[in-house]
Amino acid sequence: MIEGQFPNYQRVIPESQRYQIIIDRNELNEALKRVSLLVEKSRRVYLLLAPNSVTLLSEEGEIGVAKEEIPCQYDGPDGKIALNFQYLSDPLKVISDSEIMMQYTETFKAISIYPVPAKDYFHIVMPMQLD
Repeated sequence: MIEGQFPNYQRVIPESQRYQIIIDRNELNEALKRVSLLVEKSRRVYLLLAPNSVTLLSEEGEIGVAKEEIPCQYDGPDGKIALNFQYLSDPLKVISDSEIMMQYTETFKAISIYPVPAKDYFHIVMPMQLD
């Protein structure tokens, strides 16, 4: 047994979240691979949220801009979320279902990622600061 104080991981898990996005896992994964090619230094990818679509955007100074729009089920407000692309792609590698659900309340707070239909596990991803 390890002695010591274990971090309170339950503080990171949101009790409820207001908005949800249901999106095809493969489409998101493939778009993420293409868009993330330009983010060598910052590893930052933006999710631009609009009703029924998510646009992945990456910008890297002198290299350029990559942008790809994916259809989804979303009926929330327009928004912009900055994520480390690796933290978003890792859950997509272990979820085998064809669709995922991302839930959030505010664009700068924890995002929960679930398989669709929901199973007994989920992933929490923390956004990066918007620049």
